[in-house]
Amino acid sequence: MDGNGTGRRRWQDLGPRARAATAIGAAVQVALLVAALRDLRCRSAEEVNGPRRVWVLVSLVTIVGPLTYFAAGRRPRAGCAASAPGVRLGP
Repeated sequence: MDGNGTGRRRWQDLGPRARAATAIGAAVQVALLVAALRDLRCRSAEEVNGPRRVWVLVSLVTIVGPLTYFAAGRRPRAGCAASAPGVRLGP
């Protein structure tokens, strides 16, 4: 316990390995969120399964949201990473 009865640990209470694991986990979470939001921005409405706004909200839910979007929220296509910014593939 941390002395105040909540059972929560503070950053200062964590050891080096726990701090490193927390920082890596946070970096992975942020990277997945950025990738999901970028992918949503690049895709047309026809390439997204369901309303785009819903997928943006789902993507904001910890690490599960972006993973859910990548697994179920998009329809397959070549990808927007291959195109230059502002250039749309297809019609």
